[in-house]
Amino acid sequence: ATNGNFSIARGSQAGTGTTEWFLYGGNLTLSNLTTQNSNPTGARFVFAGSTEQNILLTNVAYAGGGLPIRVDSGATLNLASNVIEGNGVFIVNDFGGINTTQPTGFEANLLTTGTITLSTSGNYGYNGSVAQVTGSLVPSIVNDLTVNNNLGVTLSGSMVANGNVSILDGDLDLNGNNLVLGPSAMLVETPGNTVKGASGMVATVRDLNAPSGINVAGLGAMITSAANLGSTVVERYHSAGTGLGNEGIFRQFNIVPTTNSGLNATLRFYYDESELNSISEANLTMFKSPTGANNTWNGVGGTVNTADNYVELGGINDFSYWTVGDINNPLPVELISFNGYAEGGQVTLTWITASEINNQGWHIERRSNESNDWNNVGFVNGTGNSTESVSYSFVDGNLSFGVYSYRLKQTDFDGTSTYSNIIEVDLGIGPVEFALNQNYPNPFNPSTVISFDVPKSGFINLSIYNILGEKVATLINAQMEQGRYNQTFDASNLTSGVYVYRLTSGNIVLTKKMMLTK
Repeated sequence: ATNGNFSIARGSQAGTGTTEWFLYGGNLTLSNLTTQNSNPTGARFVFAGSTEQNILLTNVAYAGGGLPIRVDSGATLNLASNVIEGNGVFIVNDFGGINTTQPTGFEANLLTTGTITLSTSGNYGYNGSVAQVTGSLVPSIVNDLTVNNNLGVTLSGSMVANGNVSILDGDLDLNGNNLVLGPSAMLVETPGNTVKGASGMVATVRDLNAPSGINVAGLGAMITSAANLGSTVVERYHSAGTGLGNEGIFRQFNIVPTTNSGLNATLRFYYDESELNSISEANLTMFKSPTGANNTWNGVGGTVNTADNYVELGGINDFSYWTVGDINNPLPVELISFNGYAEGGQVTLTWITASEINNQGWHIERRSNESNDWNNVGFVNGTGNSTESVSYSFVDGNLSFGVYSYRLKQTDFDGTSTYSNIIEVDLGIGPVEFALNQNYPNPFNPSTVISFDVPKSGFINLSIYNILGEKVATLINAQMEQGRYNQTFDASNLTSGVYVYRLTSGNIVLTKKMMLTK
């Protein structure tokens, strides 16, 4: 539909009617028009069928009733970057699905003030061309979750999936959250596209009774045993086990069966080549730990298959923590822990030793996600010799957006040196293009927040205009660096009405409308 007024339900339909416009395999395109709807709760567009459908909204204004939508079971609606406003309902039924390209998830698509109902049995996908987060609007329980974004998707919170978690393109970063796979759920990964994250885990619980080649929930731990393991917890982590200045690959399993003795089991440990952590595949072997902590790993052997990307070990009588590392560089160390966290544009590193012998000190080395080169960024003196635990810290400041890797180069007084494990610290993703977001709240009284992205340093002007085009306020008129900004606008001295806010930088001009109601 193009131009004029587009009526969804009128007149006698108000409040009681059930006007429904069904789209089976078709798309919905609205441009340069105003929606009219006398029944925002009963009338709606219904996306149905099994073919993915698209919605395209261009210069749409919303009269009473907004643009109500329902996505039925089996249907998938690609919201892309479209923004639905007004006051219509938005409903995803059980096993219906929606996809988004918005960097911040579905809350950037669904700005309607009507009731939003996203089923906990719905299917939710992220297929953007810039890095995305799942956002806070997606339910914490879903059916399917799909990642199809080569720049990756980051979980905003822990989630339970009862269908498939499909990583088709790009990685799913746990970001310290847990992804729990329900009793029938499966993790489906493609080569080079995996779940990752220095913290958080993927986990499931399954009954394993005399399992024969069971790749539990697709996590990559294939178990065979003539024994009944019973209810079994399988957890997958994506940090490297460390020891003796060496480290394993970026995958670990913790396997906890109800029956955990006399199993005579075989474990086939699958890995993705992106997780190798610079270890030669031909040197891979399996390590076992009772707790997964540094300084607790023991090499237990295994046969590597570099063609199919797994290490296999038989004769296992009990399960615990498992990882894969370099047969020539075993993992046990006296460095108990090495951690880092980001705050205010700087990284604080902390590490603890159990004991020290001839320790001159620690060179702190850093690598950005844009480089393969390690750079020395500082030195911390060691204690020489100690039989007691010693704690250390180092602050690396004035950093820009991005993910940084750190390692410690421990050096003895005789010049001998060994490396710690590598940790990653995420200072966030900087914006890649100018963006002006819808103010929140909207409508507002008397103040609201305007957020915007600046991809590179430059002169920024953010001003407010009335509907006649007259400037009523200048909020920012200054040089600004790359970043994400929030600007509060107080309209206490203005009258109710529609206002326009405009962001300019060079030849970039972005505008949006907002409504002040008093």
